[in-house]
Amino acid sequence: MPEEESRLVRMATDEDMQKAFDAYALAVGKVAHEWNMLNERLGQLFTVVVGARTPDVSLAVWNSSENDRAKQKMLKDAIQSYHAKQWPWDIPVARTDLIWLADQALNLGEDRNNAVHAPCMLAIDHTGPLMIAHVVSRHARASKLRGKPVLPEFEWVRLWASELAMFAQRTETGLGWPDRYPWPDRPQKPERPPKPSPGQLSPMKG
Repeated sequence: MPEEESRLVRMATDEDMQKAFDAYALAVGKVAHEWNMLNERLGQLFTVVVGARTPDVSLAVWNSSENDRAKQKMLKDAIQSYHAKQWPWDIPVARTDLIWLADQALNLGEDRNNAVHAPCMLAIDHTGPLMIAHVVSRHARASKLRGKPVLPEFEWVRLWASELAMFAQRTETGLGWPDRYPWPDRPQKPERPPKPSPGQLSPMKG
């Protein structure tokens, strides 16, 4: 039957395999870029939150750590260090929104690390060659991607990082120029891609 025939695994050409790898490499690059942009926006927000008269000084403090998670926690700690009566901005939801933003970035770091650090390999199914997590390597990051569609998963990470970066930028301007820029609404987290139904994936050797 036609439906059954469409499930047949066909031999992939070198060109097909190269396209699958290129799509994977591009997806990883986009995740890395958006993650970097998010942390740049959080750094700018940090300078406003700490109230430094010289942004260069607060940015030097921000960049004193090479660990993104440490930086994000630094931002959260700075926000939480203000007592309620000390908070200098007359924006009721600002403090809770910024703590939420820092938490979202901290949580997303796990997915970003999976995308950037998990070893992946070429496999083939009825649609052709594709990249999957190299779970047989027993790498912890690869195990966390087991059964997940790699490219849609990476696109989700990229999109959420981009949304959080935009929110960070808008909160920065909302704090710095409250008369000109209204406080933004929290972005809606995109839906994660569904796991595919169980199927046959054949690792490609060679």
